Amino acid sequence: MVFEIFKTKRQLLVRKPTFKTEFYFRLVGRNGEVLAQSEGYTQKHNIVQLHKRYFYNWEKKDLT
Repeated sequence: MVFEIFKTKRQLLVRKPTFKTEFYFRLVGRNGEVLAQSEGYTQKHNIVQLHKRYFYNWEKKDLT
């Protein structure tokens, strides 16, 4: 089972080009099926702490 961390950039609707980066994680089973996906986090270290606390026995894969 894999705990994947990834990020997206979304352009905000303002006059000058501004991007907001959000971090997400998803839980992937042994057969490659996505079991769950999170909502957006603004800071990556919050996801890392979540992995250490609740999913410490899952393999962590950082796609950022």
